[in-house]
Amino acid sequence: MTRPVRVEAEDHKQYVMKYIHDDYDGKFLFNELVAGRLAKLLGLPIPDFDVGLLPTSLVEETTELKDVNAVRGAVN
Repeated sequence: MTRPVRVEAEDHKQYVMKYIHDDYDGKFLFNELVAGRLAKLLGLPIPDFDVGLLPTSLVEETTELKDVNAVRGAVN
């Protein structure tokens, strides 16, 4: 439902990115970040994660992102 996308970063590795769009605002991302940090503190086995930048060029080049009005930029 959150419509994550697979992206390739400057290091040529692929990552899964979640982003703000028409159906979801930044609250779900904030909640996932807090939950992830709490899980790390508790020593739970979860994948590495970080806050990233959704570049304008990626939004403009990806039909799926344009279709849902993805928000470009960083979420802090």
